[in-house]
Amino acid sequence: MICYSCKKSEQPTPVENQPLKLETIGVDAANRKSIVFAGRVLYLNSEKIKDHGFVLKSGFGTSDVEKKYSLGTTIQIGKVLKKIEPPAEVLETGRGEYRFYIETDKSTYYGETVKFQLSNVFIDYQTGLLATAGETITVSGDFKDVKKENYKLRCDYNSPIEIDYNIDATKKKITFTVPGGYRHGVNLSFYLSPIQGVTNLNSDIGLASVSILGTLTPPTQYNYNYNDYLRLSGVGLPPDRASSFYVIIGDKLFPYYQELLLSDMIYDQPKMAYRIGYYNGRDTVIFDKKITLNTPKSTDLVIRRSFVHPGRSIPVTGIIPYNYSFMPTMSVGGKTASYYPTWNGDDKITISDLPDGNYPFIMEGPFARFESKEKIVVKSLKITGASSSKGYYGAQIKIPGNFIAGDHYYARLGDQGDESLQVSNGSATLDIPNIKPGKVKITVMYNDDHGKQHVFPTEHQVEVLAPIFDDLYPKSAKPGDVITLKGKGLGYCAIFMGGVRLISVGGTIDQPQVFIPRDVFFKGKVRISAQYKTDWIECKEAFELL
Repeated sequence: MICYSCKKSEQPTPVENQPLKLETIGVDAANRKSIVFAGRVLYLNSEKIKDHGFVLKSGFGTSDVEKKYSLGTTIQIGKVLKKIEPPAEVLETGRGEYRFYIETDKSTYYGETVKFQLSNVFIDYQTGLLATAGETITVSGDFKDVKKENYKLRCDYNSPIEIDYNIDATKKKITFTVPGGYRHGVNLSFYLSPIQGVTNLNSDIGLASVSILGTLTPPTQYNYNYNDYLRLSGVGLPPDRASSFYVIIGDKLFPYYQELLLSDMIYDQPKMAYRIGYYNGRDTVIFDKKITLNTPKSTDLVIRRSFVHPGRSIPVTGIIPYNYSFMPTMSVGGKTASYYPTWNGDDKITISDLPDGNYPFIMEGPFARFESKEKIVVKSLKITGASSSKGYYGAQIKIPGNFIAGDHYYARLGDQGDESLQVSNGSATLDIPNIKPGKVKITVMYNDDHGKQHVFPTEHQVEVLAPIFDDLYPKSAKPGDVITLKGKGLGYCAIFMGGVRLISVGGTIDQPQVFIPRDVFFKGKVRISAQYKTDWIECKEAFELL
C-alpha cells in the first residue's frame, strides 16, 4: 500500500483590487475531425468562479450563431484546452472564431477573439498526453500532403524549437520524440508549421498537447545515516514541490524537493531497508535496490578507561549517536544511560547507580538494537588503607583506594566540614585543614553526575596536632616591614601583634610571612600570637616594634 504525505503549502493572499487576467490563444488544432480551443489563465483573484470555457462563433463577421463550451468551476493558472468535434456551421463555412471566458460572482471576463480556418489535413489531434523526455509520440491522420520540404514540426509557441519527425509509408501516422530541457508539468503543443509562413488565418496544423513528466535516476548511494539528506537527480524535475511528482520511500510518497531529510520520511516506518522510487502522475517506478540505514558495529564503541564508579561518567569514542537517533533508548545494566558526544571525539557515557559488574552499552529503538562488544566495568569506591596518621595543619595524608584521576572526591574529618582531595589513580591526598586538634576518622564522599551523594565511612584515623609557634625573625621591625614566623601549621592561623591582625603575604605553612600595617602607632616590646579555632599560642621569643 502507498500512502500520500505532504505539507500544506502557503498561498499568497489575493489582492482584491487586481482584476482577473486571461487571454485567448491560437487553436492547437482545427480540421474537419476536431478543433482544440486554447486559452490561458494569467491571474486569479478572490472572486468565486462560477464557470469557464470557450464561446464559438461560426463563420466570420455578421454571423450570430454562437455556442458555449463549458469547462465548469474548477480552474487553475496556466494553459486551458478544450477539444470538440466541429459543429455543422463550422464545417459548412470552413472557418470560425472563438474566445476564452471566465464567469465569476462579480463579472464575466473574456479574452480577445481568435479566428481560425479548418485545415484540409485530417488529424486525430491528441490532447491530455503525458510523456517523458525521449518518449515517442504517434499521431494518426492524413499526411499525404505533408512533406519535410514543406512543413517543419515545432513545439512550444512561446519559444518554438524544431523537432525531427517521420511519416510512415501509409501516410497515416506521424511520429516524433519529446525533446528534453523542459520541467515536469510544462504543457507543450506540437504542430506542423509551413515553411513558407502562416497566413492571417493560422495555417499551422496542430498534432498534440503533451504535459511533460519528470523522471528520477537511481541513487548513487544506498547507505545512509538516519539524519542524512537525500539529494536525488533526474530529468525534467520540478524546481520545487510539485503536486504531481512524488518520491517513494518505503510505503509512502513525498512531494519532490531538491533535498529531503530522510528522518522526516521514515520516523514512522519501522524497518532497516526502504524501497525507493518515484511517481510522476503516470508512472510508478521502483528502483532495484533498497536504501538501508547505517548502524554501528558492536566493535565501534571503544571504552577509554578501565572502570567507572556508580552514577558517574566514563570516557568513550567511536560512535556518533546523532546518526542513529532511530535507536533513542540508551542503557547500561538495564538502567538509563546517556551518551555525550564532543566535537573532538572525547565523548563520555554517564551511567546510573549500578551495582558492581561488567555491562555492555545498549542503544535500541522500535526496529534496531546496538550492543557494544566492550563492556563498561562498574566498581564502587573502596578505601583500602586504614592506618593511623598524624600531622599539623597543611600536612598531607595519603588515602589509598580505587580513586580515578580526574574525578572529584571530598573528605570529611569527623564532623568538621568537607575538604577536596587531590586525586591520582589508586590514591588521594588530603591536606589537614584548620580544625580542632584531636583524633578524627576520615569519611570519603563523591557526588555522582545525577546529583546523588555517595558516602564511604572509613577506619582511617588522623590525629590533628595543635600548631607550634617557635620563633620569628627579625626580632625587631618598623610598621610596613615583613617578618617571618617559624613553627608548625602556622600558615593556617590568624597572626596578631597586640590587638592588631597582621597581613599574610606569603611564605610556607610552617614559615609564613606577615606584613606589619603602616598605621600601627605604638612602639616597644610586644608579643606576637597565633589563633587557631578558639585557641591561642604565643611565640616564645619577644618582638620589638621600632
